[in-house]
Amino acid sequence: MRDEEIFLLILVVAFVCLFGGTGLWLVMAGRPRRRGYPACGVCVADVTGAVEGGVCPACGRSFATAGVDPPRRKTRPALLAVGIVFLSIALYIVAVVVPAML
Repeated sequence: MRDEEIFLLILVVAFVCLFGGTGLWLVMAGRPRRRGYPACGVCVADVTGAVEGGVCPACGRSFATAGVDPPRRKTRPALLAVGIVFLSIALYIVAVVVPAML
């Protein structure tokens, strides 16, 4: 192989690592996360057994004023979409560009 071809191959590998790594990080950051417990509306402490008492055990505020957040799943669809695009670019480079260079 010539020096130019080796340089281009190294450049392609660098782009695959960059796009693949960034895409994987974005997909992992955007995946659904779960807070599986009811939480105080002020301090976000776990209030699983304290709801009937009416007072948060961590901050001492009344649930009538602070409120109780129900358990929920949190997703970030924009991060997921961008991560999938980056992974698709990396896969395209590996599947189409690299074989064309060899």
